[in-house]
Amino acid sequence: MKIALLGSTGLLGSELETILSNDHILIPFSSQKAPLHDATTLTTALEAILPVDLVINAAAMTAVDDAETQKETAENSNHYGVENLAIFCSKHAIPLIHFSTDYVFDGEENTPYVESHDPNPINVYGQSKLDGERVIQTHCSHFLIFRIQSLFGSKGKNFITTILNLAESNDQLSIISDQWMSPTWSRDVAGMIAKLLTHMETAATLPFGSISTGIYHYTSSEFSNWANVARFILATQKHLTLSNIPSIKNIPSSAYPQAAKRPSFSVLNCDKFDRLRLCKRPSWKDAIRSFLRDEFG
Repeated sequence: MKIALLGSTGLLGSELETILSNDHILIPFSSQKAPLHDATTLTTALEAILPVDLVINAAAMTAVDDAETQKETAENSNHYGVENLAIFCSKHAIPLIHFSTDYVFDGEENTPYVESHDPNPINVYGQSKLDGERVIQTHCSHFLIFRIQSLFGSKGKNFITTILNLAESNDQLSIISDQWMSPTWSRDVAGMIAKLLTHMETAATLPFGSISTGIYHYTSSEFSNWANVARFILATQKHLTLSNIPSIKNIPSSAYPQAAKRPSFSVLNCDKFDRLRLCKRPSWKDAIRSFLRDEFG
């Protein structure tokens, strides 16, 4: 397949480029070369490579706290920029794969959210991503939106390496224990997309084979809170030479003020994805083990 990948230098985009370029004609675009918010530049960049079989959008403003004071930037990237892309894909009849977030939900439930649950974002980032979902649904006939969460990987900062770095110089770490989610490795998301593309190539029905257009949840299986995730990281790591492993102190979110409010329970129900039988989702523990092994041996 010939695929345009937007946001190719980001956390998820870099994994997608590495994995998908093995079996497909992948044309990567950084957010500088094809900025979503600049309709003219975006259109010119994409029209230069037509025809393409698929567009994958991994570009987004994901700085949750910064979005609170940079609302216009968040909306331009995650809402209006996505609308520019959706209009382009609709005009040229190109199917679109896009990524959204668990932060479209308010976290007030105590069971995992299904795709049809009414969204109710509690921060600017979540609202901008929800707006992006809606413009895709308005303009595009053929799309897949994957809501993912708590993404970690080799690119940029992530919770795992932050905990390991803090462990080098602290006897105790205070970690939030009242936010529940499923840490998800960016490589697992990219691997899932690779399986999806294989299905698309071998299916008789276009564009997504037996997979219906719509929204799907994809995360690691099982869920936890950040404090217990930190305990697992420290118990699993093998490269640190510490005389004593730091203890983890549970703290409430209120003890660690952040600019953006976070949902307390944003676990996503992935049964709809599992019924596709594209691939088995690893547990968050297995995902972290694999990441640590890949990063540190």
